[in-house]
Amino acid sequence: MRSILKKEPLMILAGIGVLGLLGFISMKFFLKPEFDRVSPLISDEITRYFAMDFVPKYLVNDCVVKFEVSVKNGQIGYKEETNVSFWRYISRNEPKIGVMNYQNYIPNENYVYFADQCDRRDEIFEGMIGEVNKFFADKINIKRLPIEVAVTGFDRLWLDSPGSVPEYWPIYHEAIRGNGKAFLDLLQFEKKDDFDRLYLFSALAEYYLPDGPLKNEARLAKAAALKNIHPERHNIQLKMVDHWVQFIEKYKPRCQKTC
Repeated sequence: MRSILKKEPLMILAGIGVLGLLGFISMKFFLKPEFDRVSPLISDEITRYFAMDFVPKYLVNDCVVKFEVSVKNGQIGYKEETNVSFWRYISRNEPKIGVMNYQNYIPNENYVYFADQCDRRDEIFEGMIGEVNKFFADKINIKRLPIEVAVTGFDRLWLDSPGSVPEYWPIYHEAIRGNGKAFLDLLQFEKKDDFDRLYLFSALAEYYLPDGPLKNEARLAKAAALKNIHPERHNIQLKMVDHWVQFIEKYKPRCQKTC
């Protein structure tokens, strides 16, 4: 059976690999302008939950919904409008989904993947359709479809995802709390040729570690990754690190009080 993941997605919130936060930031720099409308809809609560508390609990087949979208009258960019409506509903009503991936294929194959709360996917998806209907009931019709194909998951988001490692998530959560050693430990889980992520984690490790051997190790790892990144993209990497630091500093005090 063919995989539904062979074609390019319209929008994958977990833009680069598993990291929801990395996906949010990566879209701002790398991906499509549709994210400009989605970004304000991603609530503080949904971002904090994925960064601090999410762990995989489900198989990917339990977390995917397939549907078709038909346009009733005139012309409308239904992909963008549907995605925006979906995110508006989730951020307001279902922040513990953690990540919602919306993919569109041709001809008219649409999928949403939930990272969490998958035992309630039917209820949640009905709510998402209701949000679309509030604004576009006269223009868009959404119909749920059965899934006839094998589904493969994104890296580490589900129990049967490629590269799923239970030890990853506790370390990731510690890293997001500003733990430099945890960022250094995350390097062992990354692909050796994923230089963007290797640079990001080693740079954050260097930033948060105190002076000493581990900080030197992080500095060397950062330099090694940077050698394999095109010079024109170095400024993007610096901005990426800066955004992560801002995120961590924003959430770290709250976590110290509530986690």
